[in-house]
Amino acid sequence: MFSHSTSYLRGEYPSGLKFLDLGCGPGFTMAAYQNESYEVSGIAVLPQMLKKARENGLEVVQGDVRELWKYFPSQNFDAVVSASA
Repeated sequence: MFSHSTSYLRGEYPSGLKFLDLGCGPGFTMAAYQNESYEVSGIAVLPQMLKKARENGLEVVQGDVRELWKYFPSQNFDAVVSASA
C-alpha cells in the first residue's frame, strides 16, 4: 500500500533517521516507515485512531499539530511527513 512512499524514502533518506508523522491516524504509514528502519513518532487529534496506533505499539500523542513544541519539547526530527492527514 505504501511501497511507493517507502521506496522514495529509502532512496532519499538513510535508515535510522527520526520522523514525525503529522495526522498519523491509526498509524498505517508509521508502521510502514518503521518497517524501513526509521524511528517514527506520530501526532493526531482523534482518540479512537490513536488507540489503534498504540495497540500496534506505535509512539503517538494526542494534540494539535500547530503546537508541536508542547508535545515534543526536547525532540528533534530529521523529517516531517503527513501521508494520512
